Amino acid sequence: MDQYTEYIIEMLAFNPAGDGPRSHPVNVRTLQGLPGKPGSVSFNEITMNSLRVYWNPPKKPNGEILGYLVTYETAHQDENYSKQVKQKVTTNSLVVSFLEEQVTYHFTVRALTIDYGPPSEGNVTTGPQDGSPGRPRDLLLTKSASSVGLQWENGASGKGPILGYYVEAKKKEEEKWLTVVKLENGPQSDFFLSYQNLLPSTTYLFRVISYNRFGISLPVYSLEEVVTPSKIYLEYGYLQQRPFYHQTWFLVTLAAACVVIVTMLVAILCVKSKSYQYKRKCDEATRTLEESINTEDLGFAIELRQSARVKTGTLGRRSLASSSGALVKPPPRPAPASIAYSDDESAKAYDDNDDGSSVTEKPSLSSSESQSSESEEESVRSNPHSFVNHYANVNDTLRQSWKRQRPVRNYSSYTDSEQEGSAVMSLNGGQIVMNNMARSRAPVSGFSSFV
Repeated sequence: MDQYTEYIIEMLAFNPAGDGPRSHPVNVRTLQGLPGKPGSVSFNEITMNSLRVYWNPPKKPNGEILGYLVTYETAHQDENYSKQVKQKVTTNSLVVSFLEEQVTYHFTVRALTIDYGPPSEGNVTTGPQDGSPGRPRDLLLTKSASSVGLQWENGASGKGPILGYYVEAKKKEEEKWLTVVKLENGPQSDFFLSYQNLLPSTTYLFRVISYNRFGISLPVYSLEEVVTPSKIYLEYGYLQQRPFYHQTWFLVTLAAACVVIVTMLVAILCVKSKSYQYKRKCDEATRTLEESINTEDLGFAIELRQSARVKTGTLGRRSLASSSGALVKPPPRPAPASIAYSDDESAKAYDDNDDGSSVTEKPSLSSSESQSSESEEESVRSNPHSFVNHYANVNDTLRQSWKRQRPVRNYSSYTDSEQEGSAVMSLNGGQIVMNNMARSRAPVSGFSSFV
């Protein structure tokens, strides 16, 4: 049976007559054992002093894989740098650094369950691989206030296009090269390295390595050294060399401008809000005023309708009376200035005329008209400042004579279309001239002119 494998077990009995019934199946798993060896070991991202090693899980794990043990050492023993390194990992890959340049290493990988199983092995040499690009040429350095510039010429691209470059640096007194930056923008011939990526007051040497998908090229080295500025310059002096949009004064100005803009926006929004509230209140007040005006107009219209109804009734009654010849237009008002009389004539007229003997009687009116006339007379009497009471108080004898005198003019034939003018009335032998021109309000001597 295989290790760490699940099985289904059933039991049955048999005799010469045949097999008996099977029992209920039972699931069981065997115990773990040592794992098989991992898949083939491969390498990529190989540089002058680093690489990435990866592998596949074992085909027969024989248990639960808990991790791997990676061991590497130089393939050829060398007293200067030969050593064995062991490293435990839980993934299927490992990045190995600080290797010797252009040295072959032997790698072994073992899986772990209850213990480590057999190893899977592989060899690799650091540096250029088959198909790698050619070495760049003529590396030049230029110093500036904030960075060091590197310029070079590219070599052959190899079996694939150049994908980028490794820019490496090392201190003058050391032997290990360190990758400062990895460029991944394709072919190029220059790069500016900031001092912020380097240590202050240190002498550096530089080199550039190109790479493609097959591997790296041999490096091109700089012929001159570069001394980085001091820490004080890097912390303060370098700040003066930064672009203006990185300097403090620009950032402060930008922040102040943003605050001003935000404040103005808030103020504008507040004003707009107040204006909107004021407009809404004005609209509500206008709506309320319109509703009140509509209510008043409705009441006024009802009053006009009622007044028109009353006038319609009165006009109807008057038209009925006029059709029977009973309604006549009242005579025009006399002008007191044209009255000529004597005391003898007035006394004689008063003595000769009896009540109702020479009085011009008006045609009989309907009861409603008589009631309205009586009410109008009562209103006139109740007003002490009316025009009629004023003239009645002037001369009672004249008033009585005028009331009893029959006018010369026949008023029953007077119509609205007839032009009003001067009228002459006889008063017991005398004459009364009445100027009743339209809008004639000339004052009369001896009488009040307040009307």
